[in-house]
Amino acid sequence: LIRTDPAHAKTRTVFVDSLSHVNEFIIRCVLKIQNKTKNIGDMEARDWGPFKSRAYELLVARLEETGKTILCSCHEIKLTESDKQNIMVQNVIGYEPFFQGKVGDTIGAFFTDVWRLDVKQAPGGKTQTILQTIRHPKCEHLKNSIGLPAEVDVTEGFKVLAPFMDGRV
Repeated sequence: LIRTDPAHAKTRTVFVDSLSHVNEFIIRCVLKIQNKTKNIGDMEARDWGPFKSRAYELLVARLEETGKTILCSCHEIKLTESDKQNIMVQNVIGYEPFFQGKVGDTIGAFFTDVWRLDVKQAPGGKTQTILQTIRHPKCEHLKNSIGLPAEVDVTEGFKVLAPFMDGRV
């Protein structure tokens, strides 16, 4: 529709919010093709191959065909492990995109850029929103093709990104 509808001809950017919804959509499509009910719990090991193929088709091929800049959001999974000194304490060891079927492990390959928003405590009891753009040990999927710094404070909004986005979005 975005590619062919004249009403969208001037649209330069498409935002998919969130890939978690796309994840659910793909599962339901795969189950329908397999003539199963549409309950996510009905996915079997043999269904994850078609899931991965459909995810690639939708997230790469179909979105690229639009000829538009595509922005997607995705929830994340916090990876933790028990503290060796106190097993009641969970230490964060990493973050991964929430996308089932192990697609989350390779989702960075689908996009030119993968960024992460993190909210941190700032002085004075305020919060600070930081955009992380460069791979680090806790988030291996991050990458940045437009020259952004490793961390950008976007607490006041995304206007700080405007110089990097000029002509792109």
